[in-house]
Amino acid sequence: MNAVKEKILSFLARIKFPSSFEIRYVLRNFSFRKKVYFLLSAILFIVATLGLLWKIDKSLAVEIPKDGGKLEEGIIDTPRFINPLLAISDADRDLVSLIYSGLLRADGKGSLMNDLAEKYEISEDGTLYTFTLKENLVWSDKEPLTSDDILFTIQMAKNPVLKSNQRANWEGVEVEKIDNRTIRFSLKRPYAPFIENMTLGILPKHIWGEIQPEQMTLTDFNINPIGSGPYQVESIAKDSNGITQSYTLIPNKKFALGKPYIDNIILKFYPSEKKLITTYENGGVSAMGGISPQGAGEIKRNGKELKSLLLPRVFAVFFNQNSAQIFTNKEVRQALDLATNKEAIVKDVLKNFGSVLDSPLPPGAIGASALHEKLEKSPYKEKLKQAIDLLEKNVWKINEHD
Repeated sequence: MNAVKEKILSFLARIKFPSSFEIRYVLRNFSFRKKVYFLLSAILFIVATLGLLWKIDKSLAVEIPKDGGKLEEGIIDTPRFINPLLAISDADRDLVSLIYSGLLRADGKGSLMNDLAEKYEISEDGTLYTFTLKENLVWSDKEPLTSDDILFTIQMAKNPVLKSNQRANWEGVEVEKIDNRTIRFSLKRPYAPFIENMTLGILPKHIWGEIQPEQMTLTDFNINPIGSGPYQVESIAKDSNGITQSYTLIPNKKFALGKPYIDNIILKFYPSEKKLITTYENGGVSAMGGISPQGAGEIKRNGKELKSLLLPRVFAVFFNQNSAQIFTNKEVRQALDLATNKEAIVKDVLKNFGSVLDSPLPPGAIGASALHEKLEKSPYKEKLKQAIDLLEKNVWKINEHD
């Protein structure tokens, strides 16, 4: 881009413009009308040239982030388990994503990028995943990070005594240490979304290894964690009752992806959405997230920007076929799906902060794009007619009374 810009400027520099003496000599021989035309033409030429240069500069310029600054963000709830295996609230998960690293990390564009991993290979049958760690990885306390930490974290995730909410993701998965930088995962059968499990934050074995699984929920390391993510804890503020009010985070200079741009992140915690919104409107925090659709619609923005991000969260209905035999009929389940006005739910309940899904995979999930393209998109009235036709073909009749 810069090379193209330099060539354009070089070309303009070689253009020979008339001297002031030459311009005055020509103007003396012009009539009044010609002088007016000349001046207007000159003004138009100058304006057009400046406009062209501005457009060229805008098209070739590349915005880059600037180091420094401070972000004060408000979050609902109080963190209790800043631990990738135990996090249960948004406050927990937000801090986990900032303090811990996984083998892979979401890139914010719906894809995954390497984090602790330097590279990985997937076998042709899709059952073996072999990861190679980057060299010289360390924790924020400068202790070395190796495949032993990966092995320990997955073993803890699978341990039934810990009762981790991550356990289901690792059922049937065998993990094997090849060497200090290489680890392998074995699946019983191919499962494409498994790769997303690699974003799980890794725990330091030298910190957690001596703690029994049944005691992991009780240790202070859940509140004052050691990780390998982009940030580390500088200080924790508590009120007179010992309740956490805020976390101040500073960059982890040993982060595998390099030093983050923001110098200070202060996360402040509030007991309710109403309290958080009031604080935001009064300037107590500069940003907030996780607001309900109703709350987002009530915020007085005063020129401030409201950004919405797509989260891989699905709201769905599951039919209990043991409680109601009617749900064992496939056509009944299909008809209920077709007859549900999902567009109205998104509009009236979620206030348009959501999107309609016709599959169990949210946008951005592995394989979701191809599946969504195959699904037929029809207006609700047409889907309702399809539902009625489906039931009638299977000898169901509409009850005209109700």
